[in-house]
Amino acid sequence: MPFLDPAAESKIFPNAAFGYWKVTVERPFRLHSQLTPKAIATLRFASSNEDIRSALHEEFGDELFTGFAKVSAALEKRLAEWGNDEDEADDEEGGSAKKGLPEKRRKKLLDPKSWERDGRLVEVATKLRAALGDALFEDHNLFRDRVHEALRQAGVKLAAADLKQNKAKALTRSPDRRATSPPAEP
Repeated sequence: MPFLDPAAESKIFPNAAFGYWKVTVERPFRLHSQLTPKAIATLRFASSNEDIRSALHEEFGDELFTGFAKVSAALEKRLAEWGNDEDEADDEEGGSAKKGLPEKRRKKLLDPKSWERDGRLVEVATKLRAALGDALFEDHNLFRDRVHEALRQAGVKLAAADLKQNKAKALTRSPDRRATSPPAEP
């Protein structure tokens, strides 16, 4: 058979020369879900500006969520001082003077609806934790179905964005995304 004979223009390689020594199989992300107290606590400042909201919560407490009218004047005064504190720090460092908090951010921090929304998210997540327990759900679809069922039984209706925020805080990605095979034999 003339076509199997090596010619001057071709070279025959052994099969091992074309094989892979290591095979990595990428699996899709496996989402695990668990409503932990830490995840629920992060919902307290879900309306953005987490650092500022956290500092304000330390100063004013849960009144921001439940009795905003009582602390609104003090909050407005504190936000006005906040800009002055930063100005003094910048002047001492020789930096340029800032005008404090931008008006849009300040307005959002003074909006009682955003604080009430965050308080409601924490309240609903706490109810969900009571209904679902602290078990780790390795099947996110099962978790999603149980969340919807628990909300329906509790008679709680959330906006789609709020529901998404609640579920997103409960998500963790499985660390075992890659599965590696042992090296191939030559």
